[in-house]
Amino acid sequence: MNVLRIHTCAVAAATITQVAVVRANAQENTNVWTCSNFSAIAPEPLGDRENHALTLSQWGCRVVSGPLAGGVAIGDNTWEWDGPTGKELTFRLVVRKPGATAVLRGTSGSQMVTLTAGKATGMTGTGRYDYVLATGSWAPLAGKSETWTIKSGGPGPLDFSVESTLE
Repeated sequence: MNVLRIHTCAVAAATITQVAVVRANAQENTNVWTCSNFSAIAPEPLGDRENHALTLSQWGCRVVSGPLAGGVAIGDNTWEWDGPTGKELTFRLVVRKPGATAVLRGTSGSQMVTLTAGKATGMTGTGRYDYVLATGSWAPLAGKSETWTIKSGGPGPLDFSVESTLE
């Protein structure tokens, strides 16, 4: 009877450990970023049709968890807008921490501005980028890709958060 109880406990412990490892691995593959846009430029009308505009922005981020945890990033991007819907045209990002550097290049992205009474009150978006360079402890990330989701929020009107997951 004791042998059966020990075996049952061992199987239960192994199952719980496997579930915990799967969850930990999923979390280890997801970066969580807190960011601020520091050069928000009003949309520049392109003049060819109503609500068609271009924005350029620069922003900085801290990576609070995930493979890039402890990293500090600076990036820029260009968006083409048709009303509240944006399409990423360019995206560049450099992430650094002592002993590691990563350079990311966007491959696709879209955003949607939330409008309330005709005024922008937030945004959400999704996209993908590639690691075009990774050094130091981040070297294994070179050549990999991540998908990202973005949403507005934070203490200031230009703050946003990002979650990105290795593919």
